[in-house]
Amino acid sequence: MFGYVLPDVLNLKVYEEKIYRATYCGLCKQIKKRFGGFYCLQLSYDITFLALFLICYFKDKPVFEKKICKMHLFKKKLIVKENPSLKKAADVGLILFYFKLKDNISDCKFFKKAFFYFLLLLFKRPYKKAKKSEGEIAGFAKTLIKEQTLSEKEKNMPLDYYAHPTSKCVGNIFKSFSKEKEEKENLYRMGYMLGKYTYLMDALDDLKKDLKTKNFNPILEEKEMKTAVKKTEELINFSIAQMAESFEKLKIKKEANILKNVIYLGLKATKKNILKKNKNLFS
Repeated sequence: MFGYVLPDVLNLKVYEEKIYRATYCGLCKQIKKRFGGFYCLQLSYDITFLALFLICYFKDKPVFEKKICKMHLFKKKLIVKENPSLKKAADVGLILFYFKLKDNISDCKFFKKAFFYFLLLLFKRPYKKAKKSEGEIAGFAKTLIKEQTLSEKEKNMPLDYYAHPTSKCVGNIFKSFSKEKEEKENLYRMGYMLGKYTYLMDALDDLKKDLKTKNFNPILEEKEMKTAVKKTEELINFSIAQMAESFEKLKIKKEANILKNVIYLGLKATKKNILKKNKNLFS
């Protein structure tokens, strides 16, 4: 997951925004406690969404407390105290970040490649710790990198083809949260569409950079840029709609409004901002 699963903060109620920020800060504290302060580098809004989703899905009632943060030394921050959902989200986030580093190595030239190799070595120990708790999810991520590498060697394939490995990986992660057949199907569908959304958003966001560096980008596999971007936007909109449909079928009630804000408003707002940023490339 790459950092595109954000809430539309302006449309959150005051107490909802406090819960969201407390979850973010609680997750940061959890990562620090479990792996060390340096590894808060992997904290993202995507993993905060996952933490909130797990808290709601597993009915893990959050307990709040105020703590001093190194970034805010003179004011205590409201945080969600350690709980199983935060621990799981921290482990999943670290595993995905570790394999994201591996993916970055294959996409970069010498100096950046060396930097990501260095980071990968630093993350190896905490990755092994996270893998002990979430071995199945580590397996999904490992398969993702293999399948993504193979798919990106193919030329002139549809956008869906390139997005499938990421979509499948996130789908399998969500599917692993339940043992009930119907729930597993809805969780897989929701995760699959979330994975497709993040993959396509990442491609859209990197368009300018990839044009310059000539790195692989599925959008650039299309012949005409304007048509390719339009197709990408349509697929993103479809992914959001399908994700929302699957979410509504899940047995979630507690704090669902924050999750709905992300799914119904935040994802679209993020897409709009990325399109606006790259408008000059295809207008």
